[in-house]
Amino acid sequence: MDDRSAIEQRLCHLETSNRRLKAVLTATVVAACGAWLMGANEAPHAVKATSFVLLDDAGRQRALLSSNEKSVALQLLNADGSRGVALGVANDANGLVVFDPKGAVRVALTARQTGEDLGFLRPMSSQDVFSITDNSLGTVIAIRDAAGHEMVDVGVSDKGPGVSITDPNNTPRAVVSPEGFLSFDKGGRVDWASFGEKLSPEERKQVMDLLNQTPQ
Repeated sequence: MDDRSAIEQRLCHLETSNRRLKAVLTATVVAACGAWLMGANEAPHAVKATSFVLLDDAGRQRALLSSNEKSVALQLLNADGSRGVALGVANDANGLVVFDPKGAVRVALTARQTGEDLGFLRPMSSQDVFSITDNSLGTVIAIRDAAGHEMVDVGVSDKGPGVSITDPNNTPRAVVSPEGFLSFDKGGRVDWASFGEKLSPEERKQVMDLLNQTPQ
């Protein structure tokens, strides 16, 4: 029973993953006010202010630097005034957000005391389609389809590596770990399992029956 219990705990652990990237930088970027035009090599002494605005030759705002008691943010703007790049330093997180030429978030990197997140997004989507999360629990790579369904998770924790494959209905279909392999039917029930040399065919069936048990 010790081997079965370890296998069950291992496989259950691999079916879960951290929910990743929160675009905290978008909230920490503060809209700058006022205007200031300054050449990089022209100031013989420090200029102090809570915000700066950089203009191009046509008078359009192209960069904003602002700060308050909670955060400091630098925004580089596209020609139409939408955000191009935002760099932020806040009390609980630092990060970088890269937008496309139309101002939609495409890449976001966040570093906190508890871990780091990196995500890639499709235009006008709030859900990352590819993300990497690292924290005290381990490291997880998540891949989603165009609709935002989480399809593949690859992770490494203190319990070892694992891969989980899920269908668009959020039903697990396969789990792989050094301890073995499980496949699931469309209803989420185990339909095939391999546990290497640790279990006999009868013991494998007992473990599969146990995993498929529905609480009454």
